[in-house]
Amino acid sequence: MRLDIRNNRLRHAIGYGVIVAGLGHAQPALSTPRFTTFQVDNLPTAVNAINASGTVAGTYTDSQQVDHAFLRTAKGTVTPVRAGTDSTTASGINDSGEVTGTATTASGAVRGLLRDASGTVTLFDAAKNTATVPSAIGPDGTITGYYLDASYVFHGFVRAPSGTVTTFDLSGAAGTTPVAINGLDAVTGYATGTSGAAEGMIRQADGTFITFTAPGGVNFTIGLANNRQGTVAGYDEDANGDHHGFLYSPAGKFTMFDAPNAGDGWGLGTIAYAINTAGSVTGTAADNSHVYHGFVRLSAGKITGFDAPGAGGGSREGTLPAAINDTGVIAGTLIDSAGASHGFIRK
Repeated sequence: MRLDIRNNRLRHAIGYGVIVAGLGHAQPALSTPRFTTFQVDNLPTAVNAINASGTVAGTYTDSQQVDHAFLRTAKGTVTPVRAGTDSTTASGINDSGEVTGTATTASGAVRGLLRDASGTVTLFDAAKNTATVPSAIGPDGTITGYYLDASYVFHGFVRAPSGTVTTFDLSGAAGTTPVAINGLDAVTGYATGTSGAAEGMIRQADGTFITFTAPGGVNFTIGLANNRQGTVAGYDEDANGDHHGFLYSPAGKFTMFDAPNAGDGWGLGTIAYAINTAGSVTGTAADNSHVYHGFVRLSAGKITGFDAPGAGGGSREGTLPAAINDTGVIAGTLIDSAGASHGFIRK
């Protein structure tokens, strides 16, 4: 089984027709943000997560199209994540430096991966004879993600720091896909109905579920991130195929928004990928030419758009933020005019 999981958080948008996340206190926006862009060994590089110290986790792809997980510190030191398998990916990192992702064996089996702060790697399976795909790791080391059964049905799981795995499904759903986990071990993501439409989903630490549909979210509502306060960030798709960002509060209130440069039309618009404790959000806006632009929305509602240096201006090129940390530093991926991907960090 070959899964495209090198950029796991973005997969939850790709799966709905577009190519298009953090914790802490927001800082005032700099008048001139500073960017760092990089590739690991001059190879295509995607960044999926960042922690409070500024270490990012992601995946680079070698000339043989094999994926390799990596860590890059704020000082620029790169450490590969090796698991003794054919390939690895990294989807999440916490403030303790623990990393989660996947490891694919020579036989094609996709297993969950945990790398602790000392560098020790543990592989695990959510269930027997399945593909296990971790999405995120919480502050205490609890991992969430999904696994695919033999019928390619998505099921959710959480793995406790002790190693105990609990699997779960939203009752009545055709598929359950966790994407993020907060400091209280509450999980958010989405559940797919039998018609193929998706609704947002929260699974609390006690195993109870909350489902939600954004106003106008006729086709789907996707939760992509949640903070310790319980606010969920994500996006929906309306009847015209436009995407709109949202915040969903613990009280059940939606705040809808559209970022600068957001286009109108099928698969265009705003996707909110990550939220920190102060409520600052980052994500991507796809314009009418299918170019991707980054944005940051502060908790008071001010939205600032940005493009990483070197980002291409053609269709399916541009800036794709994936995460925002305690100090408001944003990390993600840019796609240049040649179609090559690079990591970026915006301070």
